[in-house]
Amino acid sequence: MPERPFYQPGASSVEGLPLLLQMFHTQPLVMLKPHWHAQVEVNFIVRGNVHYRMDEHEISLSAGDMCLFWGGLPHQMDDASDDAVYAGAHLPLVHFFRLHLPADVRNRLMTGATL
Repeated sequence: MPERPFYQPGASSVEGLPLLLQMFHTQPLVMLKPHWHAQVEVNFIVRGNVHYRMDEHEISLSAGDMCLFWGGLPHQMDDASDDAVYAGAHLPLVHFFRLHLPADVRNRLMTGATL
């Protein structure tokens, strides 16, 4: 069985291009350590299961689940099932604030909540 690939910080442009809207649909790469970036992250689990360690909590997601969180706080996808596929986006803050979401939603995200 081939060794599973891991997320390599700096290998994608998410950390280095904070103003770029990035979308994806792929098999997730497990992270060996937490990372952060200057975008709001939106993830939809298409298939399988994933587990995240967030700054102050953990969350498990299964097919059909969606989450939204502030990527500026350390986070790590530390486990994913072999069949996992997810889709999502890294939404630059300028675009996030232009959505004019309720203040409670903005405040909860910016202080570390996962919605």
